[in-house]
Amino acid sequence: MKRGFLFLDALLALALLAALAAAAFPAIGHIAGAAAAEERRLHEAETALFSCSYIADKIRWSLRRTPEGAVTDTQCVVTAEAQDGTLRPYTLYVLNHQWTLRLYTGRTQPLTGGETPLLYEVRAAGDAPYFRGEPGGLVHLSYEVGPAGLAEGYAVSAAVLPLADFFLMGAPYE
Repeated sequence: MKRGFLFLDALLALALLAALAAAAFPAIGHIAGAAAAEERRLHEAETALFSCSYIADKIRWSLRRTPEGAVTDTQCVVTAEAQDGTLRPYTLYVLNHQWTLRLYTGRTQPLTGGETPLLYEVRAAGDAPYFRGEPGGLVHLSYEVGPAGLAEGYAVSAAVLPLADFFLMGAPYE
């Protein structure tokens, strides 16, 4: 009696392996698709929370009290110290579906985006404006970050009171 595999045994083993692989590949593909979708949602959340934190910090640490007209529906002007030590205006706004910072020199710097093509876009959350100012300096921030061209997204809403307004900087002490 000879030891070893017969040709039919080898074909049977290959057929069983092919059947197992055919059953496993759709499940593996589904798991990979779910992981990619979760990674996309995580990137949206990171982009939304980073931009909210950055913008809120710029508003919070503005070095002058919020003047009339500094906060409109689409932009917010904050005051920061320039390299030469003077206080200069910086503008936060949305340009081409990206958060953008305009420096006092007129140059612009995107805060979000930068990918080509643009993967995630910033858009208004419903009917709410990007910024809404209240008397006393409180600034409301509202927007949504989502995949370019899709309606779903990660909504952000915050309210920030600049410290200069909180401490009434420049007002007479009573």
